[in-house]
Amino acid sequence: MRTELTLKDADKSHVKLLEEGIYFRSVETDEQLEAFLNVISNDLNEQEAAVLIYRHGLENGTTAKSLLETSEIFGVSREKVRQVEYNAFVKLKHPHRIMRIFREDKPKISTVTVDSEIKECDLLTRTINILTKLGVKTVKDLLDLRLEDFFKAPGLTNQVINDVNTFIRYINS
Repeated sequence: MRTELTLKDADKSHVKLLEEGIYFRSVETDEQLEAFLNVISNDLNEQEAAVLIYRHGLENGTTAKSLLETSEIFGVSREKVRQVEYNAFVKLKHPHRIMRIFREDKPKISTVTVDSEIKECDLLTRTINILTKLGVKTVKDLLDLRLEDFFKAPGLTNQVINDVNTFIRYINS
């Protein structure tokens, strides 16, 4: 059930609320709006794209649906819809997707060296706090951190794990 989104199909007010919720800023031009819709339709799997379309009223003439309404459409629980929506948001917050939408020259990640302080890196505040509690002060400390010590960190969530994983992948590329 792949739906191709186009600028004419999207209710701009719904898109504006969605992208402000994801990026904490709004797209300013039609070009950015089109890039945002392309990211949704091309970078998310069918289920994630469809859930966002229904939950946020991204099709022409539709309104945003509640968790209950969306779960009834897909025949799954409200919790499953929430999980799919959360996973879509995590994907949409990826630095390269943000860069494609807002035409930023380089993500902050690319300017990081092994001597950079963790506090200066483009990581979630929660990630920085957890790493600081583990005694990680620089990127080198992070790269030297034993995996078992990292996974024993109090307050560790999948979001923090994904944040660190993405960060390390870009440092190594």
